[in-house]
Amino acid sequence: GYGCLAGHVLAMAEALEFLDHNNTTATTTTTEKEVGADYLLFLEDDALPFPNTTWPTQKAPEKTPTTTRQFNNDLDRRLDELEARHGGALFLGGGDVASPDRQQLKLHPDDNKEYPMIIAPTWWVYGTHAWIVSVHHLRGLYDWYAQTLRRYREPSVYLAADHLNHHYFYRHNISEYVAVPLLVDHSNPFSDTYQRVKKRAWDGSPEWWTKGRACMRCLQWLVAVHGPRDGLPPRNGVSIPLP
Repeated sequence: GYGCLAGHVLAMAEALEFLDHNNTTATTTTTEKEVGADYLLFLEDDALPFPNTTWPTQKAPEKTPTTTRQFNNDLDRRLDELEARHGGALFLGGGDVASPDRQQLKLHPDDNKEYPMIIAPTWWVYGTHAWIVSVHHLRGLYDWYAQTLRRYREPSVYLAADHLNHHYFYRHNISEYVAVPLLVDHSNPFSDTYQRVKKRAWDGSPEWWTKGRACMRCLQWLVAVHGPRDGLPPRNGVSIPLP
């Protein structure tokens, strides 16, 4: 809702201020200029890493001449892959994922945890409780959020970060990916964000392709509003109001 979007805007504003303080901007693309941060990680208060998920240590190794990180943990390995694919956003938790790799992962043997990939392309993920965006897209995303909040001030208008994120990335042809398997779950059935028990079909399972459904209706929204992209066939969909 409105409060969730406002929280995202505040986090983005603080990140932009940090980048400006470090003598750079979120639109910097050169690899020769030192950037204060590469990504902004969003974690809502009801997010918790899945057991056995590894994360960067507090003290990172000394920098190497190469620009590719060599940190051996689940998050950095996926960020390395995201960079190799020139992706702009990585979703670490959620469900109802629309991905062309969903069927391939469904055919993956249940007893074999050596997945055929560590990230998968996506057009839609329900679950903004854990996701990452490149700082190079941060300014544009911040303006998109702020513009929406200024336009829709009525509490009756349903606003969701899920919708805004995917419409922005799709509209600007920015590639999105989802972690395989997911790295972040909800901490318990009671959601601090919604202040009620909100059990989702995908809670408790990092293998998003085995839970929920592929949100093709959401993909239809994107195509209806912004037109087909990347060879996707045109679909009849329901448009939603956007700035």
